[in-house]
Amino acid sequence: MARLLSIALPSLLLTASASVVAAQTASTSGRYTLDQATRGEAVYKRECGECHSVKDHSNEDFRFSWNGRSALELFESIRNTMPEENPGSLTRQQYADIVAYLMKANGMPSGPRPLAPDSAALRAARLEVKEARQR
Repeated sequence: MARLLSIALPSLLLTASASVVAAQTASTSGRYTLDQATRGEAVYKRECGECHSVKDHSNEDFRFSWNGRSALELFESIRNTMPEENPGSLTRQQYADIVAYLMKANGMPSGPRPLAPDSAALRAARLEVKEARQR
């Protein structure tokens, strides 16, 4: 029995470690599609473009402020305050599409699945910008 454990245990640990790394990678990268970011760009230009430029949301200060935070935090910040004259007036999908566009504008990788507008999916997606200065 001890011999069996000494052979099986390292294999189990290696498999578990690989699963954790894969789950972490899946939760932090490729959380939107290019089509979704394109939709988000159109909504952004129509709903936000009068007051904002994408440079406002892809500069060093923005990256520093949002790097490492969840997409849910950005989603809720936008949804609760924008458009200024009628916060929360867009659909959850439109807000998620805007977040996807901002992820793309900040160099975050796209993937095969869109960023879902539900809180659990948004909470799992992290905003990770390589060029962000350290906090």
